[in-house]
Amino acid sequence: ARVPDVQGMTLEEAELLLLDAGVRPGKVIYETPQPAPAGIVSGQYPPAGHRVNLGSPVNLWIAEEQERSA
Repeated sequence: ARVPDVQGMTLEEAELLLLDAGVRPGKVIYETPQPAPAGIVSGQYPPAGHRVNLGSPVNLWIAEEQERSA
């Protein structure tokens, strides 16, 4: 299976696209700060276009909202 590019999508959109491509969502890592808006996939591994076995996990990095200090 070829890993699709899910960067810039919401987690729900990314999970659906990964399943449609024959791979599965792996670990979800929330990171802050990220260049992407909160709740958007900012990174993935394996990268888009990489060939993997059917059912292989694809780990996702999600941008988390940055806490503002008062």
